[in-house]
Amino acid sequence: MDPTDDRQIVIREEAPEGILSELHALLAETRTNTWSTSVDQLRWKYLRNPDGDAVVWTLRTSGSRKLVGFTACIPRRMCVDGRVMTAWNGADFSIAPQYRTLGPAVLLRRQARLEIDAGRADFLYAHPNARMALIHQRAGHQRLGRMIRLARPLVLSQTLESRVGGALMHRVARVLVDPVLKTVANQRWGRIDRVARLDPLVFDDRFDELFAGQTHIRRIVGVRDSRYLNWRWVENRTTLPTVVYAHDGGRIVGFLVMTEEHETSAIRDLFPANDFDVVNRLIKAAMKIGLDRGHSSISIRLLEGNPLIPMFRKRWFFPRDQPTDSFVYGREAFRAELALDSPDSWYMLSGDRDI
Repeated sequence: MDPTDDRQIVIREEAPEGILSELHALLAETRTNTWSTSVDQLRWKYLRNPDGDAVVWTLRTSGSRKLVGFTACIPRRMCVDGRVMTAWNGADFSIAPQYRTLGPAVLLRRQARLEIDAGRADFLYAHPNARMALIHQRAGHQRLGRMIRLARPLVLSQTLESRVGGALMHRVARVLVDPVLKTVANQRWGRIDRVARLDPLVFDDRFDELFAGQTHIRRIVGVRDSRYLNWRWVENRTTLPTVVYAHDGGRIVGFLVMTEEHETSAIRDLFPANDFDVVNRLIKAAMKIGLDRGHSSISIRLLEGNPLIPMFRKRWFFPRDQPTDSFVYGREAFRAELALDSPDSWYMLSGDRDI
């Protein structure tokens, strides 16, 4: 290999702390949603995670050492059959256009698999876009299942907009019908017993107690203690979440995290899923907040087989958009022991995905 030839590339692991500006520059060059990729955001995501610093592999030219690609994994504590284990959440993946052949991409993505085989983490999971799904397959990852989006209109005008003659019907409904529906809904949901807003937005030891008592809802559950929740939702400056919790006296029995996305409400996390009354109260609270904010719809994205799905379907949430595939990888014996590639083993919502 000619060390001065920039057509040659070198893959290696690098500590993220010293290369954040380079990583940010490459993300800005290759992505359109740069709102989520500031240097501060990368520092929070890669270096302040209570579960450990990110693991980053870079793709550099052998001559100039220019960064032309990288991928990262974010450590995540997972409760697996009652044991706390370490997983890697497949995160950012970016390659400069002139190097986007299948070979370098697969080699870069395969680094995480090799480290799993070496025992650095117990398993990994990832949520690639449609273009990257092929890369994950070529790298030897297994398809886990589909992440599906369920949504429900909060106002009639949005439902009518896509129908024949929808433009006129939309305007009529928005002026005459939606205000009535909102008034009726607020009368029905004006008081939801034993549900409160988390204000100030700080997760305390009551959430530790909740998670410790609910780790059995699935074989594989991402840890949702106060340490993780404060990092994920409070310290993350790119989101302004609303958190509501259900309580039984002084004890928290469930919580829901929601964010705003283009004047709609998105439920990002809901835990746990084994008490219909608790889940029902939290869903009603989220719908009321969405209505009060004038949002047109409310949605949730979660892994197929999630026990929450029937509860949302009963409240008239229906599939929207095309599902996306999620992938996993673990050592062969570990995969068989846990049914790692079965969606029924996991409790996973959009809040568990890459950030």
